[in-house]
Amino acid sequence: MTPTKKEVRIAFAAIIATTVAATTIAYAQGGKHGPRAQHLFERMDTNSDQVVTQDEVATHTAARFAELDLNSNGVVEPTERKQARQNRSAERFARLDANNDGAVTRAEAAAVLGDRAERRFDRMDINGDGSITADEAKNARGKHKGGKRRHGGQAKGPVTLQQMQERAADRFTRIDADQNGVVTLEEAQNAPRLKKRR
Repeated sequence: MTPTKKEVRIAFAAIIATTVAATTIAYAQGGKHGPRAQHLFERMDTNSDQVVTQDEVATHTAARFAELDLNSNGVVEPTERKQARQNRSAERFARLDANNDGAVTRAEAAAVLGDRAERRFDRMDINGDGSITADEAKNARGKHKGGKRRHGGQAKGPVTLQQMQERAADRFTRIDADQNGVVTLEEAQNAPRLKKRR
């Protein structure tokens, strides 16, 4: 069965959410996402040479795909993406909850998130009791100011590794400002927000 153009476009949109490497580079803007971009950049720069190559992005994308493809059938289904998001959220919450009491205090959040903790903490502490429970974190997750959920290019259909690799390669090429075949941290942090190609 050959996918329709609409299905292909939807699948490519999923790459934004499912390919950490491509997303990080694509949405890193002039320091706004600097610490996050730097952290993920360092994870992708497997040989620590201060540049990320297309091969490193492809390897990272394949590893990310394997994490998302929970049933190992070679296709990431929407239900797998949802389960993977829930798993990552639980892991993040556990990392923040240093004393494992089921709630994250302002101090625990600050220890992990640094200066980002203050604005996030107040937004997530829904009942204002000075701690964030897993339920509060779940309810606050993915909301913009004004309480509207982000949809960020989530695909409604399945995504293959080849589709993820193609999208990551396309974004890499568009981020590589000097077109020398590698992306530096500076290029990643200064990259303009890339609009999805239709």
